[in-house]
Amino acid sequence: MKTTNTPLSQQRNFLVKSLMAFPFLLLFVLSAKADDKDKEKVKPEIKSKSPLYVIAGKTTQVTFYGDRLTTGELKSNNAKVKAKLLSLKETEGEDKKKGSHLFVAEISAGETAPIENVELTLQSKDIKAATQFSVVDATVSEATEKKPPHTFAQAMPIILTPETPSLAISGTVDDDKPSTFSFTTKPGEKWLFRVFAGRGGSPLDAVVRLRDAKHHSLMLAAGASVKDRVLTFAPSLPGTYYVEIMDEASKGGGNFTYRLTSRLVKPTQK
Repeated sequence: MKTTNTPLSQQRNFLVKSLMAFPFLLLFVLSAKADDKDKEKVKPEIKSKSPLYVIAGKTTQVTFYGDRLTTGELKSNNAKVKAKLLSLKETEGEDKKKGSHLFVAEISAGETAPIENVELTLQSKDIKAATQFSVVDATVSEATEKKPPHTFAQAMPIILTPETPSLAISGTVDDDKPSTFSFTTKPGEKWLFRVFAGRGGSPLDAVVRLRDAKHHSLMLAAGASVKDRVLTFAPSLPGTYYVEIMDEASKGGGNFTYRLTSRLVKPTQK
């Protein structure tokens, strides 16, 4: 078998050419990565919204803020929640801190819409921006937290009757002070409490505690911040009870929002 040895000069030339080509190859790779990063930078993004939710069975106008948004079709991934884009424009003044663009949408949730988050997508050609949006349960009455409800003596009363069996209270948690509510009940009644906060984007990591008339803790709801807190209570003794809402890390402020729903569930006579 005949072997051929490559002349040393040819090997040297090949090595020189390879070394000369290396910077161009490296530049090509770096440019490709830079292009990928640029593409990521120009992706549209929805950053915030107000209000944070739509009530089941209702229609609400919501303002969304974000960057690099363009007019397109707004879609929901749940057939029981409809979304319609009304307008889109560049932000002005203080709104610029929230993003380069804002759009207003009409969100409609059916009466049987699930009490969970749905995904909304604003799509224009092959570019889209997605965000989570919350559906909350409907109640007969709505109210705003009366400040300051920080002590048992200051607790805001929750009054439910067979004619008004549900109430929603919207409020904020102030620093390390709880939002406290009182209610009077008796054996044969069943109460359902739900606190909506982190699921809608509130920084509040809610801890919900139920206490008796002597302020002893009876029940507690906590856990993953993106989940609603739910307590079901059927008293064995008549009297006044309390519901407390706090942040897990004892934080608070104007953006630590929550929505407390209280509901009488199938009350029975004894």
